[in-house]
Amino acid sequence: MKPFIVGAAALILALFCYSFNHDFGLNRHAVLELRTVCEEASVAGALFYDKSQYSSGRIVFNRQESIKAIEAEIKSMLQLDDDLNPTQESYWQNKITYKAYFYDDSNTTYPYLFVDPDTGFTHLIKTPTIIVTINAGEARYSLQFLKNGADNIRSAAHSWDGR
Repeated sequence: MKPFIVGAAALILALFCYSFNHDFGLNRHAVLELRTVCEEASVAGALFYDKSQYSSGRIVFNRQESIKAIEAEIKSMLQLDDDLNPTQESYWQNKITYKAYFYDDSNTTYPYLFVDPDTGFTHLIKTPTIIVTINAGEARYSLQFLKNGADNIRSAAHSWDGR
């Protein structure tokens, strides 16, 4: 009877370890994907600038169009609906929130040290830059005692270098 009890306990422990390892691997992959989404969203936002200001040698972002591009990129890459809620195909389970920070010739004196209050992401801004921070919420863990973990938050920046 003793070997049976020890064997059953070892099997349960192995299942817990396998489940944790599998969930952790999925979350690690999803967080790396979240970083890529931040990078792509900041690049998409940087494509829209005020042409009249640009003709004067200044780079000023068109914030309305940039935000539309950032949201479209986030929705597409993270498989979200129009309200930024995850669809069935998405890894994420909470509503996605994001912040976009615009530093351009209209509101920034270069160099400027940016520190994200949510992630601690630090970036020295020397040229016009868009920074996107995405909060994707909690990871999708199957073990109950892991479900109340920290939110998955990532940031990335894109700068206009070489005028």
